[in-house]
Amino acid sequence: MMQGLILAGGEGSRLVADGVDTPKALVEVAGRPQILNLIQTLEELGCESVTCMVREGVRVDAPASVVVRSCRTPSSLHTLIAGLAVVPPGPVFCTMVDTVMPPEDWRRVYAGVTDQLRGGAFAVLAVTPFVDDERPVYVRRDARLQFRHADPQLARALLRQQTRRALMAELQRMQPLRLR
Repeated sequence: MMQGLILAGGEGSRLVADGVDTPKALVEVAGRPQILNLIQTLEELGCESVTCMVREGVRVDAPASVVVRSCRTPSSLHTLIAGLAVVPPGPVFCTMVDTVMPPEDWRRVYAGVTDQLRGGAFAVLAVTPFVDDERPVYVRRDARLQFRHADPQLARALLRQQTRRALMAELQRMQPLRLR
């Protein structure tokens, strides 16, 4: 069974720079806070649990079934590491809080991820050609459109890991990277 994880630990510095005081997780999309839209989406997709990693000081009125953890992390990678430490065991479907898609696109992405995991993939990273981030992570794909990490040594190290705990221990030793 898939576990859901929403990363909402960022400061929202670009929103603040544009004069928006509302924390990113609470910005309304379709009349309600985006984080609540994502919680509903992950539940409708079939996630057994939903965990939200939310920036320290941000209050989220989530359903009782949802775990909301406060964090103060320097990057999305650090928020991911903290989130993976608290989700229940099993595969994790993770999204950033500012990912907005129609329901049919969410279903297509979720189905693709679960198909790849069932097929033996260690991890699946959904990427788009659209970049709107102050510190983007760039990836490369081979001719078969399979993800190829820009740092082959790091990719080999990650693929050697057999459990999520081992992966987390490896990630905690890494510094965040900007890949080109």
